[in-house]
Amino acid sequence: MEKKIKNKSSIVRIIISNYDDKKIKEFKVLYTKQGGVDSFKVNDYSISEIEKKEQHIFKSGKVKERSGKKIEFKDVTSKNKNISIEYKNGDIYVTNGNVRKYMISGVNFPLQNENNQIKLIIKDLAYKQSDKRREESFTNKVLLNSIHKKNYEEIKGENVDSLEIYKIKRFLSYRSDMLVYFALINDFFINTEDLGYNNIYEIKEAEGEKYNLAIEKIVLKVKDYISKFIENNNNAYENYQNKKAEKEKEGKQILEKNLIKLDLISDDDLKKDIQKIIKVFINLRSCLLHYNYREIDKLYTDIDNSIVGKELNLNIFNYLDKIKDIKEEKINNFLEKEDTIYCLGATKKAQKLYTLYYKICNRKNGFNNFINLLFTNDGEEDTNIKEKAHEIFKRRYENLKKLKKDKEKELKEFKNKKSKKYFDCYKEYKEILKEHNEMKFLEDKKAAPYVWDIANLKYYKRLYNTHKEKSLEVSKEILSKFDNRKDIITKLNKEILEQKREMKKITKLNSKYRLQYKLQVAFAFLVKEYNDSGKLNLSEFMQKFQAVNMNEKIDEFKEKALVYLDLNTEKNSNERESIDLKNLEEKISQLEELSIFSNDRKNSLVKFYILTYLFLPKEAKGDFLGFIKKSYYDRKNLEFNKEYQETEEREKDSPFYHDLRLFEKNSKKYEIINYSISDYSKLEESFEKIYEKLGLDSNKITEYVGKSGKRMFDTNIILPFLKNYKINFKFFNDMELLALFNLKEEKNLFNLEKSINLILENGYINFQKLIEEAYSKKHSTKGRLQARNDIAHFSWHNLFIAPILKEDYIDKNNEPFRNHQGNSILENAKRYEEIADVHSQKQLGFNMINDYKQRKKQFLFNLKKEAYLNSVRKESNVEVISENNDLLEKENIILDKWNIKIPKDKIYDDLDEIFKFYLKIQEHISGKTTIKSRNLKNLEVIIEKGDVRNYTQLDNPQNYKKQIDGALKKEASNLLGIYKKYAIKRLKLNIFNVLDEDLDKLQSKVDI
Repeated sequence: MEKKIKNKSSIVRIIISNYDDKKIKEFKVLYTKQGGVDSFKVNDYSISEIEKKEQHIFKSGKVKERSGKKIEFKDVTSKNKNISIEYKNGDIYVTNGNVRKYMISGVNFPLQNENNQIKLIIKDLAYKQSDKRREESFTNKVLLNSIHKKNYEEIKGENVDSLEIYKIKRFLSYRSDMLVYFALINDFFINTEDLGYNNIYEIKEAEGEKYNLAIEKIVLKVKDYISKFIENNNNAYENYQNKKAEKEKEGKQILEKNLIKLDLISDDDLKKDIQKIIKVFINLRSCLLHYNYREIDKLYTDIDNSIVGKELNLNIFNYLDKIKDIKEEKINNFLEKEDTIYCLGATKKAQKLYTLYYKICNRKNGFNNFINLLFTNDGEEDTNIKEKAHEIFKRRYENLKKLKKDKEKELKEFKNKKSKKYFDCYKEYKEILKEHNEMKFLEDKKAAPYVWDIANLKYYKRLYNTHKEKSLEVSKEILSKFDNRKDIITKLNKEILEQKREMKKITKLNSKYRLQYKLQVAFAFLVKEYNDSGKLNLSEFMQKFQAVNMNEKIDEFKEKALVYLDLNTEKNSNERESIDLKNLEEKISQLEELSIFSNDRKNSLVKFYILTYLFLPKEAKGDFLGFIKKSYYDRKNLEFNKEYQETEEREKDSPFYHDLRLFEKNSKKYEIINYSISDYSKLEESFEKIYEKLGLDSNKITEYVGKSGKRMFDTNIILPFLKNYKINFKFFNDMELLALFNLKEEKNLFNLEKSINLILENGYINFQKLIEEAYSKKHSTKGRLQARNDIAHFSWHNLFIAPILKEDYIDKNNEPFRNHQGNSILENAKRYEEIADVHSQKQLGFNMINDYKQRKKQFLFNLKKEAYLNSVRKESNVEVISENNDLLEKENIILDKWNIKIPKDKIYDDLDEIFKFYLKIQEHISGKTTIKSRNLKNLEVIIEKGDVRNYTQLDNPQNYKKQIDGALKKEASNLLGIYKKYAIKRLKLNIFNVLDEDLDKLQSKVDI
């Protein structure tokens, strides 16, 4: 029976994607199932006098009629070449090739506030009564309010539409978060010993000896961080060279390592860098503070880059590429020097081919992901590829058998066994033999050469289970009373070792052959799709390959994947294609290493992001990466500068997105300045009290997990507060902007810039003065807006110590005051409601208090979710708790072994009980104490499930101390893992209680 063709038809719907206060400028038609989009630019339309009445049914059941006027489209264009447009009675009839036909009409409804509401209706002309999809759908959009539009134009400095307003709102959010990161970097610089300044802009304003002294102190601090890494690297280099020299004297070889010796950066070079860095941070911070949208726009597009100029040509950047190379993990660590790969009909060194592939992937973002997609089908392994790989494997194996016999015969015929020809022939034979033996091993063991997950391979599973059983037998024999147990254990250990070797061999061979087929497809794709007379046209590939565009055509290339996989494999000679593999290797080898720090690359913003990342504390680095990633997609999905983006040649030349993704991918490798907030702030001396208030003992944590382990706890204290204050700071920035517009209105000023200039002090906006001036000093603001300044300049006492320890807040003169309320949602909202009527939304068209509450509620919900013993999720805006039973059962088994009985609701209170046993195990291993048998449950059970319970009954336990200590270390690690998990949850719970001063007034409180 013939299979019915699936109905791929799709419901069409319409959205208005851009508009201003006069008319709609763009609309889009979406194909729901197919994911297609038709975009239309509306160049001209008119409003006819023909009235059209619309009926709307309200909840009361009443029907209300609305009178509107018909929209008559006159000039509508589309970039899609397949689309044809016809006009009939003002409506437009669209034909999109063979995909869809539809008609679009429009109605204009005048509103009471002088705005207009536009309604667009789309009618599916291919609709049939039998179809389940709708015949018609519509969309409504209220055009821009003229006051809102004017105010946003004040920020941008030119005409705006709805799309531009969206971008400006993203800029305002970007501005707020970026200023918080600047405050953290400012704190790093001013916490330099004996610096004597509170802000880095004060250093810039200093003169002569004072300026030079401040710069030199910062240079010493930064150099200390950089030199630590370089000295450690150079010590490793020297040790390796000395060891290599010793081995050579003894006539022995040593494993080759690609180590590089680095010179320390000079004080003069670093001083020049620090001066530039401070200047860059001050300039960009100033642009953000003064709402200089245009300058930030220029930074994104590298047009007339006046903010940073040439200040980002830094000496420190010269080190980052070298440091990245040193930190680069070995990309082919499972491959040995002698390993070969059969690719495009030739046998090549595996490490070399993989290095060439890696080089391409580093130069072309998305290429590796594209190749991986060719091997999958909807996220699962493509069985067609797998079957073809097995077929190729068998053909190659049969051919190798023949080649092996031929070479053996050829070697026997040589009379002169010392001739060069004989040695060349013998070398070829050894390579054939190695590959033949690998394939024979896989064939004999029925171990498929291409497996998605090695654990699913039957033979590997059998080995693993046998290995597990024999390991358990060893554990039992250790405690047995038999005289010959030593011989039995030795025999079992030999069998276990052999199984481990075989498992490792299968794993390695599977990885190697998966890599072989992947490289085969990758290089075959290059030579087939970018071929110039049989030679790779690499320049065409570098110019034209775009991962996004290729992924859209992935189905087309998946059909070709089988051809790529089979290209030049074991076939008849007349079927093989002539491919110059040597030329392919040479072209790829000639690719210059891409450096995102080159002075000629137009990527100033990327360099600035890297600079910011370098100087941020560890607690904020991950958050900053998330921030720039969001910023990346905001800019990528919506053109930030139309004039720049419309020129295709300039878009191709811009490396911004490419370099940003490359930085994100390798961010850890650029870290050379590593510090914690608790190291360089006044928090350090108060952390002991903070831990105590949050339910943990700081000294015990350090004793338990060491100073480095305690960093994880410090981060989990600091990061929630940082995220909280970013939300608060956005609220104060919205408050500031609205006050600036109100000041303009109150004082009848010409524009936003005049408002800013009116309240500037020493070049910076005085927030308190702004609020008083904007609202005619109707309200006293003394001390009540201190929370904003605390975030802008990071007052550690007011942001962390005071709210946690319930101490008095202090002002800049260290005088206490009690009107801070920096964390309170409703207090902040109430305070501003007293000052300004924000609910009118008359200035910018959004309710800042509602936005603030929503952001805060979401943050607190996420924090609460992390603090729960069980998982929490939202369903229809209602919090639902669900237990992770599997995880709890595993934890209970671990605790039960040590007879630790803690009710689930009391686990936060009895964490020390868990750690008590962890310490006892550690002390036992070190020989300080012996675990008493009463601390263990079920004394009669010596071994259970392979875990050591009590080994003090052994006749001679020292013979097996290593195995026993290994089992106990595993137990200790499990207990420590449980302790850390619940200790951090308790921290987050108590932090939640500190920050959640009035969430119960916003939503129902749930017990944790």
